[in-house]
Amino acid sequence: MVNTNGANGHDNGTKPPDDILRKTLWEFARREYSAEMPRTLTNLNKKFEVPMVKRPPPLAVATAHVANKVTEDLTRRHGPLTIQKQLERQENPVLLPRDMVRALQTAIDPEGAATRFPGCKRPVKVRGQLTAKGIMEEVHCDGHEKLGRKALRMGLAGIDIYSFRDHPGKVYT
Repeated sequence: MVNTNGANGHDNGTKPPDDILRKTLWEFARREYSAEMPRTLTNLNKKFEVPMVKRPPPLAVATAHVANKVTEDLTRRHGPLTIQKQLERQENPVLLPRDMVRALQTAIDPEGAATRFPGCKRPVKVRGQLTAKGIMEEVHCDGHEKLGRKALRMGLAGIDIYSFRDHPGKVYT
């Protein structure tokens, strides 16, 4: 028997609008929901230019994105996985394979990769002796705001406690 309506006995539903479909496909790519894709999904990903780890951007573009994230990390503590996740969470996500991020990150900042290596000895902080030339030359301050107005929440009642210590050893309160 010939099927005249083309539905093959199944309700295939209705296709969502293109803007909703695009957002959904980009979210799937961001969450890495790409296992064995049927041909229809592959065609939709190509149509909406959904990024994939298997199709990274050109090397110059990838290097620029990784370099931006490396320069934002002042302490050099972010590894390749952190950089990869930061790039995926952007407004326009950039999906890169982790080995590519690792290679680019090592090329951009080899010292940072060496400090993240397990067993690496951190540089010792050079500590010196504090010297003051006179009274009130060097003052250390600390305060307690546990009894302050905002902490107590009792209207205008409150006591702010601050202490100042001069380097030679005198305490002023």
